[in-house]
Amino acid sequence: MIARVNKKIVLSLAVATLFGTMLLAQPGGMMKCPMNDKPGAKGMMSPNALFMELNLSDAQKEKFQALQAEAQKIRPEMQKSRKNNMSMSKYVSEKSFDKQKFIDDQIKDMSARIALRAENFEKRYNILNDEQKIEFSKMLKEREERMANRMKNMDYMLKKQKK
Repeated sequence: MIARVNKKIVLSLAVATLFGTMLLAQPGGMMKCPMNDKPGAKGMMSPNALFMELNLSDAQKEKFQALQAEAQKIRPEMQKSRKNNMSMSKYVSEKSFDKQKFIDDQIKDMSARIALRAENFEKRYNILNDEQKIEFSKMLKEREERMANRMKNMDYMLKKQKK
């Protein structure tokens, strides 16, 4: 009896593994969105994903890849900095919590990350030619409009469910 149950468990795991492998083997893997056959939500939320939808030259693609490699080099340092700023022990003593120092440190960290994001975005944007900048601007506005419509629809559905 136990052997039959174990065989069923092993067989179920094998089928699940095979199915998962088949999904990952598809172009785009599990990140494909069945609704529009484009990359999943996380990748499409980033303005950087829109850059890749433009008709980039090989030279532009190389520049984007160089920027990506540059970003990968500083990522561990940024993660380390973020982990250090998440530590609450440096703001707490036996008698008090230094709320203002905590706020100041968090604002400083957030400002540094925002400045880095803006700098990286500007570098990518400056790779584009004038026509691509116009197209990128249109794509960005369209995407934001679609997102706003989705939010309106979600609000409507939530209100409808509460009634």
